[in-house]
Amino acid sequence: MAIIRMALHFQGQSTAYLHRSSEWRLIAQNHVGSTLGISDSDFDNLNIIESTIISETSNCRKLELLTQQDEEADRLDQEMHSITWKKVCSILDNTIAQMPASTIRAALELRWRLWKEPLNNSEAEQKAICLSMLHPNAEGKGIRVELRVGPKTSMLIAKGLFLLLTVSIGLNPTDNGRKEFGAMLSVQTRAISHWSGPEGSSRTPRKLTDDDMSYLLGKEPAKILLLPNIDESPSNIYEENLASAKERTNTLTDQHLPLLLITNSIKLRGIINRGDLTELSEYLQSELDKGIKI
Repeated sequence: MAIIRMALHFQGQSTAYLHRSSEWRLIAQNHVGSTLGISDSDFDNLNIIESTIISETSNCRKLELLTQQDEEADRLDQEMHSITWKKVCSILDNTIAQMPASTIRAALELRWRLWKEPLNNSEAEQKAICLSMLHPNAEGKGIRVELRVGPKTSMLIAKGLFLLLTVSIGLNPTDNGRKEFGAMLSVQTRAISHWSGPEGSSRTPRKLTDDDMSYLLGKEPAKILLLPNIDESPSNIYEENLASAKERTNTLTDQHLPLLLITNSIKLRGIINRGDLTELSEYLQSELDKGIKI
């Protein structure tokens, strides 16, 4: 799997030369549902070429023992994770640095500084963040989400962390950590914009919003759900998707709904651009109050 993961994330001039490459490509597609979470064409231009070299070359290193193969796979995965996390942090650092001076930027910078050092010291926490952001529960256990984590998806993860920080400073004047915001409100971030569809459906890459999102929302147990790479407003998602769910079931009592759903909506982007932390807090609290009344 380490070789497949590496090949999926090759960019620029980097190319993977694989014997029986079409079979490797098919295996990779099956494991991730034909999408890394970026688009419906993630597999169209992979830097994977059929290798015609069967014999050994002087610069080859034979791994004859299973232990050697396992150690090499672990080393490749470790290096891939290190590169990815550094890129995520760099993107997030630059995003905050490029914002104009404001109370939101000041709060974001301070909160990120509080989170960043502990995260940099915990590889387990880094991996947990990356894995959870690229795989909604509704997609099921058939997805090998670790294959989606890499340089190509670092922007998705960075945007997920940015929105998580934004909601954190808006709801928590003081830092309560990444997993729970004031009043015991659990939070989850799903940073993909595309998926392979609900578990049990045909694995076809499409936008999250192309499906009835009542099923996706219903599979997320957190009270606050963040979808940083969805531009549609939360109100539209509720109105369009949950209305149809109500028509099918005549009731929403069996549907779990997050108390607060936040997307990368025009409304939120406008508030962030204006930079007023008080306006951000008031907006998030009003949206949370609406959710509590549902």
